[in-house]
Amino acid sequence: MGHRFGCTGKSTKVLREELTKYGFAVVEPEIKCNWNPDASNLNKAEELVSALLA
Repeated sequence: MGHRFGCTGKSTKVLREELTKYGFAVVEPEIKCNWNPDASNLNKAEELVSALLA
């Protein structure tokens, strides 16, 4: 990839595009969290686990 997108908010989009380009199945939802997760982020993590297990 060569680019650094961690501070721009584009990291999940770039990672999703790269993984898809190389044939990986990518699940929804994605989680964006700045430093310390809050209750909303933790709820999304539960949704993500369910999607991964499906």
